[in-house]
Amino acid sequence: KGKELAELKAAIADSQQITTHCVYHWETTGYGFPEIEGLAKLNVVRAGKTDVAGSVRYCTVDGTAKNGVAYEAKDGVINFEPHETSKQVCITLIHDYEWNPDLDFFVVLEACETGHQVDGRSSRTTVTVVDADKAGNFAWSRANNTRVKHTERQAFLVIERRAAFGDTCYTKVATRNGNSMAGQHYEALDTVLEWRPFEMAKQIGVSLLPGEKPCDVDEWISRFYVDVTQVENKEGELMEG
Repeated sequence: KGKELAELKAAIADSQQITTHCVYHWETTGYGFPEIEGLAKLNVVRAGKTDVAGSVRYCTVDGTAKNGVAYEAKDGVINFEPHETSKQVCITLIHDYEWNPDLDFFVVLEACETGHQVDGRSSRTTVTVVDADKAGNFAWSRANNTRVKHTERQAFLVIERRAAFGDTCYTKVATRNGNSMAGQHYEALDTVLEWRPFEMAKQIGVSLLPGEKPCDVDEWISRFYVDVTQVENKEGELMEG
C-alpha cells in the first residue's frame, strides 16, 4: 500500500506540474519531405499553462543530412501569445539534383524561460530529406504481351515509369526478332527516349508490314519482342553497374 500511495502522489504531482507550467514538444518525432518541396514545415505544440505568453528555443543538428548540402541550418526562439498552442517552424531544404540515399537531420527544442519546460520524450524530431532524383523503374503497361490484328499497320505500346519521377533520365527501346523478321513483318526500332521530371508514361509505335505467313501452316501468330533498358544519356550509353 505504501508503494501504491507513493506512485499516486507522484502522478498527482506530475499532473499539477503540467497545469502550472508551459510544456513544449514537437507534434511528432519524425517528419519526411521530398527535397524538391523546398521547405520542411514542423509544428511545435505546447500544453499545460497556455493562458500566458511563452517561448521556446530551437536549433537544427546535422545527421546524415549536412548543413549547406541537404538543408540550411537554423536556430531561433518561437514566441507564443496567450492561448496559442501551436506554432510552425520552416527549414529550407536543398535540392542537389543528384541521386543519393534519403538523409536525416534533427531539430531540437530547449527551454529558455523559468516555468517553461520541454517534454524530454519529444524534444527532438527527425527530419528525413527524401531524395527526388531517383530515375524510377520502367515497365510495360502490359507486362506479357500486346496483341494486334494482322490488318493493323502499327502496334502501340506504353512504357510506365514507377516509384520515382523527379529526375531527367533515358531509356533505350529496341525491337528483336521472334518468328517475325524485321524488314519483312515489322520495321525495326532502336531509339532512346528522354524522360522529363515527373513524366510517368510514354507511348511508342512499331510499324507493321504486310508480310506473308509461311505457306505450310494454316494459322500463324507473328511475334517479335521490344526491350526497354535504362541508359546513361541520350546517346544510349549503358549505365555503370
